Amino acid sequence: MKSDIFAKCNITLFQPRPTLFLWIRQTKNLITSFPKVEFGAHLHVNPLYAQELISASFEGGCMRFDTAMKGFGGCPMAKDDLTGNLPTEELIKWINKNNMKNDLDQNAVSLVMDSVSKVFESTQ
Repeated sequence: MKSDIFAKCNITLFQPRPTLFLWIRQTKNLITSFPKVEFGAHLHVNPLYAQELISASFEGGCMRFDTAMKGFGGCPMAKDDLTGNLPTEELIKWINKNNMKNDLDQNAVSLVMDSVSKVFESTQ
């Protein structure tokens, strides 16, 4: 089974809602057990659950997130077409909503997002 292969590689797959508390607990345990290691989150998400998963990861102690503009990329193991990489714009929205201190140049981000949209529109 796929899950056995992932377990042997120390990869954990989570379904969004029911396991958020498990994700938080597991992340906190890892960070506490290995204080000199910087842990981050690489999330494949359905956009409907992005904010919840960012919050759970942050609550678990993650301070670094892998993202992709517009969520492009994806997860070959996904059970639906909506699941992709964590969109950069979802993380930015979460940062702004939670009044997190940051050095993001919002104008530069907007320009890049416009460029990304144009590039991907022209390839479809």
